[in-house]
Amino acid sequence: MRSVFLVLVLCGGLLGGVPEDVQKIAIGQKIIVILPDGKEQFGRLGRIGAADFDLNDEASHQRVTFQYGDVKKVLKGYGGRTINGGRAHLGRSRVIAIVVVGSLVALAFIAAVNLK
Repeated sequence: MRSVFLVLVLCGGLLGGVPEDVQKIAIGQKIIVILPDGKEQFGRLGRIGAADFDLNDEASHQRVTFQYGDVKKVLKGYGGRTINGGRAHLGRSRVIAIVVVGSLVALAFIAAVNLK
C-alpha cells in the first residue's frame, strides 16, 4: 500500500501536496478538507489509502471518502465555532490572538510612558 502511494507521489506530483499533507497527519486528528470550489469540510481523519482518504465528518457524523485529486488542500486542526456558525482556522486564530495581545501590550506601554 505504501509503495502505491510512493509511485503516485513520484510520478510527477499530479496530485499536488495533498497526499503528503494527509500522510503527515495522524489518524483521528481534526482536519479541514478544502475542496476546489472553496467549500470546507471539518472532521477527523479516518483512513489513509493510496488514492483516497476518509474523513469522519463532524456535521453529518458520517464517513466521507475523498480522492486526492478532488481535494485542493488539507489542513491539520481547527478551532471552535465562530459567531456566524462556521469553524475557525487555528492559523487565523493564532494570528488574531497575537495581534490583540500585542496591541494590549503596546497600549499598556504607551499609558505607562505617559504617566511618568
